[in-house]
Amino acid sequence: QRCFLPPVQGTLSAKECQAQPATGKHCGNSQEIQPSDGQRAEALGRFCERHQEPLKLFCEDDRAPICVVCDKSKEHRDHKVIPKEEAFEAYQGKIQGHLEFLNKQKKEILASKLSGEAESQKLLKRTESERQKIMADFKQSHQFLEEQERLLLAQLKELDDGIKSCGDQHIAKLSEEMSSIDDLIKELEEKQKQPATEFLQDIRSILQRCHENKAVDPIAFPPGFKKRIEKISKMHPFLETAMKEFKDIVLSGPQEKKRTFPGLADL
Repeated sequence: QRCFLPPVQGTLSAKECQAQPATGKHCGNSQEIQPSDGQRAEALGRFCERHQEPLKLFCEDDRAPICVVCDKSKEHRDHKVIPKEEAFEAYQGKIQGHLEFLNKQKKEILASKLSGEAESQKLLKRTESERQKIMADFKQSHQFLEEQERLLLAQLKELDDGIKSCGDQHIAKLSEEMSSIDDLIKELEEKQKQPATEFLQDIRSILQRCHENKAVDPIAFPPGFKKRIEKISKMHPFLETAMKEFKDIVLSGPQEKKRTFPGLADL
């Protein structure tokens, strides 16, 4: 296969010939070469597809590399255009800034995830403690108290389910966000390895995804869980007092005026 590259003066090496833009004309070199797909793509990426001129400039308005002919065209006449090297350096700085922010955000999410798991265990431990107290108290009570026991245990079960559900949802959301950030970090790191022209070609899309990234709410559990646990926790001293008074009334005989105890639901 012949090398169809622009004719040049003198004799080019195979490597130099491969680096020239393809125009469909024979370059005139004595040595026939066959550029690789990667070399051909790299060579084409350095030149304007419309004007076949080197992409030496960068349009800030369109955030895309352009050639000197594009710069003079009506399309870019009123746009801010800077040298490609200057744009490369500037956007490298922006990408680096996003990388630093994302890595910091990743650490914060991981810390929040660990904190959420610890808080979940702490809350579940409290509910288990209250469960044991309530069960011990109601074993000494009448059928009425046994019914109240079932109600309270149902509330604790509801709290357990709510805590686990909130914890699982929060951890899943954190894991999803961390996975998304990992993907974005990997993409940005790969982007930094690209040559200037390829690096700048889709910079707008990448920066937009970076700006659209939102931090996750670090609050794993609504404050209502703690309030409901505290409310149930207050039942324990009440049950002890109620049981003592109930025993005193029973042991004192039927002549004593019986006291009516409020239902637990009234507390």
